[in-house]
This record gives sequence, structure tokens and C-alpha cells, in this order.
Amino acid sequence: MKSPMQLNNEAVSLMQRGCFSEAVEYAREAIRSMQLTIKNDGGQSLPISTAREDFSACCPPIRPVVINCVSDKYTDYDCFCMYNRAFVFVTDFDFCSCQSDTACVLFYNLAVVNHISGVTVIPQDAEQFQFLPSALDVYQLALNVMTDEDGNFKIARSNQSAHLGMALLNNMSHLLAFCTRHQDAKSCLDMLEQFWAHQGIDALLFLEEQDADFFLVAVACANLCSLQTAAAA
Repeated sequence: MKSPMQLNNEAVSLMQRGCFSEAVEYAREAIRSMQLTIKNDGGQSLPISTAREDFSACCPPIRPVVINCVSDKYTDYDCFCMYNRAFVFVTDFDFCSCQSDTACVLFYNLAVVNHISGVTVIPQDAEQFQFLPSALDVYQLALNVMTDEDGNFKIARSNQSAHLGMALLNNMSHLLAFCTRHQDAKSCLDMLEQFWAHQGIDALLFLEEQDADFFLVAVACANLCSLQTAAAA
């Protein structure tokens, strides 16, 4: 039987080839596989609660992969830009020691493929209303893992975890803007700035220059649009 990490990586490979329907199935199967393993080990479910603990004591080895088959006309919307990256596991590992981080990666990738599927279908197509709510729900699951019961960010103890957190908040903002929930979208980017403040400057320094520039510009553009909207009002 394939591990959750192998299934996740196959889902990402399918995304890169533009096979989004198949990628959704592999991403879901990765989550089911992790759930089954946890259950067999005496656990109850994936770690989606907001218990107070650092995010995370152990980070799985992950790296971002570009989904470059998606046109800019879909990834750029109004003042908000989608971060067109999924995350692959570099190696297989014992995820039982870092369940929160592993679950976040699986949730994020399932959300991303639904997100891409939703924004690339024909406008007003009924399928759009299937994919986009699913993407938002799964992004929220990942966010729940990263925050405590008061909505405060847990400490990301690794660069990879911090990178994943930035990608998550940015893409939630893009999706909410696409659904015309602009105030909620701006709130997500405000949370991204809070995340930087919480993590410290190191949260940006470890990124590739292109990625760091992306997140900085994303927040700056959203702030500029908010100022322009306020001035017009």
C-alpha cells in the first residue's frame, strides 16, 4: 500500500500535468491513508483541533513545486494573486512524530487543486460552485492546525512550516477575493503580516528571492487597493 507521502507526491505530479480531477482523488486518498494509519496506531483522527502546541516540534522534509500549467489570467485576480505552488515530500518518513505538519501539507495540497479547478472552469459553470467551497473549507482545516483556540498562530519551528503558512494565508485571500469577499480576503493578508511579526524576519530570509518578493508584493498590492478604495469612498 502506498504511503500518504507517496500519494501526495503523485497528486502534485498530476497537478503539474494539468490532470486536476485525478489529482483531487490522489490528494483525498493521501488524507484517507493518513487517517487509517493513525487509527491503526490507536489514534482517533487527523489533528485538526486547536490544541496549544507549537507548529511544529518536527517538520517533514518538503519543498514547493510550481504548477506552471495554470495561466496568469487565473492566478491574478483584482489585487490578489494566487501562489501557484504545491508541496511535495522530499523523502518518506514516520509522520506519526509530526502529524500536525503532515496534515497541513495534505490539507493545503487538496485545497490548492480544488482552488485551481474552481478558478479555471468556465465562468458560471456549476462545477465552480463545487470546487471553490471545498477549497475554502480545506484551507480552513489547515489554518485550524496552525492557530490556537484564540486564533493566534502557533510557533513554526522550521522554515518549511513557515513557508507553508504563508502560502496558505495568501491563497485563502486570493480565493476569498475571487468569491467577491474582499474584506475577508484583505483580513487574510493582514494575518500574513501578523504571521511575519510572530515568526520574525527569518520567516522571509530563508525563502528563495522570487518567493519572498511574491509575498511582499502580494501584501503591498492588497494594502494599496484598500487605500484606493477608502479614498474613493
